[in-house]
Amino acid sequence: MRGDGPRPAGQDGPEAARSRRRPLVATRKGRRVLATGVVLAAVAVAGLAGPLVVPYNPLGVRLEERLRPPGARLRDGAIAIFGTDQLGRDLFGQVVHGARVSMLVAGSTVVIAGCSGTAVGLLAGFTGGRTDTVLVALVDLQLAFPPLLLAILLAAMIGPSLANVILTLSVIRWAVFARLARGSALALREKEFVEAARALGASQYRILLAHLLPNALTPLVILATLQIALQMLAEAALSFLGLGIPHPLPSWGVTISQGRDYLQNAWWIATVPGAVMTLVVLSVGLFGDAVRDYLDPRFQP
Repeated sequence: MRGDGPRPAGQDGPEAARSRRRPLVATRKGRRVLATGVVLAAVAVAGLAGPLVVPYNPLGVRLEERLRPPGARLRDGAIAIFGTDQLGRDLFGQVVHGARVSMLVAGSTVVIAGCSGTAVGLLAGFTGGRTDTVLVALVDLQLAFPPLLLAILLAAMIGPSLANVILTLSVIRWAVFARLARGSALALREKEFVEAARALGASQYRILLAHLLPNALTPLVILATLQIALQMLAEAALSFLGLGIPHPLPSWGVTISQGRDYLQNAWWIATVPGAVMTLVVLSVGLFGDAVRDYLDPRFQP
């Protein structure tokens, strides 16, 4: 007769471990995911629906309304929620439209750098040999340069524009994805399911796409989530230095740069977009950190 006594601690099966895991929203980190997700969703909706949220031109110059503080009532009866800048332009509209630019730059950069870096890393880790040596040397060479200094150098060479900012940030970040993907490929290429695929005659292309990529996807998705915040900061830094988003496109970095000369008598010009950017970047970082903890198989709520 098979014994029905309790199992020793730590020997429960994976089904029991999954059953003990509480729902995401029932944990502290789950509530953090929910809170930061609400902030990010609100920013995303405001950015994507910018013309509906701000139906007027946020860059319209009205010198008679210049340097109005937050909450001031304008001559046409409207209320400047975040105040106006040195040219009488509404800061609320600039922040909303700047969110669209930041999301576009960060999302495009992560997609381009993530796809290219993942392809290079998986190829290097799976094939090995001379190909791995050459690709690893390129990755090490890329990572040897400070990212922000390299971005400034590239942006100064090709000039400020939206497309050039995306290209510049993609160039400086692909190596991070390549290094992580290569490490995953090195750990997976000797697994039994890969050997079985080889024995069945699967091509290297099929093994890479059908077996290695799905198993390496979780850490890459977590890295992409955390990189979004870094790309927002990098875009704002380039725009602040005049090497990023060109005028008159609204950008948080451009608005902060223009407001630094008015910190004493119009602090809100630089403070408001800076505070919004800080809130969004912190929310993205906390969201990515919480998702990483939850997707980790060793996660304990």
